[in-house]
Amino acid sequence: RQIGSGYSPFWLDDHTYGFVRSVQNGDRGPFDDEEIVTATLEDPEPRVLLRTSDAAALLPAGNAGRALQLAYAAVKPASPSQLVTVALDDMTRRAYVFLYDRASQALELRLDLLYTLNHSLSFSPDGRYLVMTGQDRDSVLGNDDMGVTLLHDIAANRTVPFLTRLPFFLPSVVYDWTEDGRWLAMVMGDNLVGIVAPDNGAVRLLPHNFGTCTSVAWVEE
Repeated sequence: RQIGSGYSPFWLDDHTYGFVRSVQNGDRGPFDDEEIVTATLEDPEPRVLLRTSDAAALLPAGNAGRALQLAYAAVKPASPSQLVTVALDDMTRRAYVFLYDRASQALELRLDLLYTLNHSLSFSPDGRYLVMTGQDRDSVLGNDDMGVTLLHDIAANRTVPFLTRLPFFLPSVVYDWTEDGRWLAMVMGDNLVGIVAPDNGAVRLLPHNFGTCTSVAWVEE
């Protein structure tokens, strides 16, 4: 059956799903706003959680958010009451990460990063950390293959930035977690891999002689 028109679908539980949809806001155009909505298998009528205007109101001073678009949403692992949504500003080429609590209806701006060359977002296996990558095409050299990786502690609202390589091609990724979420490995440059333990701040640099790495993955801890 038809449940609506939109993009970036996600599940909150076995019965509740959500997606982002474009809507008309006044008479400015056919589709000039976005909403994150949820519905259930039993009741497919969408219910609005938040709108682009809600996110735009939290942007830093001086940014009107006129080019802001809700790009996608993701449910925090093991905590379906918390939803992470990403909004992209085509004017400033920045990605903004918001944390939305469905119980309290509180919306927080947590991260922002230029995304001209690269953007990805993922959770640690236990859902306690967010990782976001990005880079600004206008602030790096033409042959620079380095990007920025942000490691964000959701509960503490604390972020640590790292310089890492850009992926050469998808689905190549420049970071990977151990299964228990205790260690994060990252490609930090030619002949260099770094592993980070977010819980205690430990960092190990592992030089090697294999040249340029395109991705990193854990085989066993």
